[in-house]
Amino acid sequence: MARAFLTAVFILGCVIVMPVSASMTQKTMPNGMRILAVEDHAQPAVILRVLLPRGENDDPAGLAGVSDLAAELALKGAGDRDADALAELVDEHGMELVGESYAEYTILGCNALSAHFDTAISILRDVVRAPLLHKKEFDLLKDQAVAGIKAQRSSPSYLAAISLPPAVFGLDLPQGRVKTEKSVQAIQVEDIRKFHQQCVQGAGAIALCIGDIDAPAAAEQLEHAFRDIPPGTPPTLPADIPKNRAPGQVIEVEKEGLSQTTVLIGKPGLGRLSAQYYSTMVANYVLGAGGFVSRLMAAVRAKEGKTYGIRSAIASSATPDLFDIKFSTRNEELIPSLKLTMEVMKAYANEGPTDTEVAEAKEFYKGYFFLQTETPGQRAAKMLVFLFYGLGLEEMDKYPGKIDAVTRASAHAAAREFLTADGLTYCLVGPKPAIREAGEYLRQKP
Repeated sequence: MARAFLTAVFILGCVIVMPVSASMTQKTMPNGMRILAVEDHAQPAVILRVLLPRGENDDPAGLAGVSDLAAELALKGAGDRDADALAELVDEHGMELVGESYAEYTILGCNALSAHFDTAISILRDVVRAPLLHKKEFDLLKDQAVAGIKAQRSSPSYLAAISLPPAVFGLDLPQGRVKTEKSVQAIQVEDIRKFHQQCVQGAGAIALCIGDIDAPAAAEQLEHAFRDIPPGTPPTLPADIPKNRAPGQVIEVEKEGLSQTTVLIGKPGLGRLSAQYYSTMVANYVLGAGGFVSRLMAAVRAKEGKTYGIRSAIASSATPDLFDIKFSTRNEELIPSLKLTMEVMKAYANEGPTDTEVAEAKEFYKGYFFLQTETPGQRAAKMLVFLFYGLGLEEMDKYPGKIDAVTRASAHAAAREFLTADGLTYCLVGPKPAIREAGEYLRQKP
């Protein structure tokens, strides 16, 4: 048993690059579920994934965390096997079960040796179609989730992360709902069962298999496993950027005894399906996502020495979400650091990136994309997302060209539209005197 497990771990950890000419079978079932099977015979391994079109954005109001618990609980017993029996079967065959919730979808899966493909697909079918969702296992997972949140309560970064989104988006939008101890404590096992039932539908769902398989035969097995899933309603992905509910607002979270203040600044940003997404991604790399070569890091850390690190980020989900900037700085440097950050953002919006900065950003993202698609699990993740977002499998080949198509002018236009210092909301976590003084400065600044 141990040898089988170690063998599977070794094989699944190996790099399996799917050749361009790989045999592939695609079909859409009457219930709307898409099937994709891809042959890759480099190693005797198989990756099975099912994407279900409901995720964190579908958590009920006041119950943030339902989707996370639902994905985990589905792996704790399914079909005629309770949690222990399922875990024993998975271990015996050297398999690995996967259950993760994202903003707009949930992914359930199984990694296995190809010799155990039939068993793997049988297990995954039960996990998707017939999870037991027992209260005993739910209580254990809920307790673990609450304990994890409690462990983070002393973290300034965590306090900022749960404070900013509700202010920016409001609690009536999914982007504004954050998982807290209170929201998880309110979740009951009936909420999990209801969410899973809503989650399992054909419209928008995708079943994918990559590995040492016969593609047509594997597609047929996937179809047989999931053909009885009800059609459901196609998911809708909002495209419009919401208005900031709190432009200019300063959220002060008092945490005494700290020599540094943690700063999280943000406002609504664009989503993955925006026509300006790639230009904004390149522009943001230059501003603050590019590490030591970014404008913010060069000014706030390298030149002025006010922080160990500062970064900016945009959302990768189709649903428009936060554009934010994060850093920590000594309390006495808080106001100068905020002032310098705003100055960099304003100058960048006015000047835009240089040709050299744009070229460096494009080279980074093209190289990083290939690093993200080396293993079969990584490729499966990309293919699922591209299909779910309606971009098609051709996005795997088009991505480098779309990055190359970004120009200095388009990156500058994106910076002026999405990465400006206008309409920001500020969250400061630190000692009362420092954040109170900085809050007054931010409220009075022009």
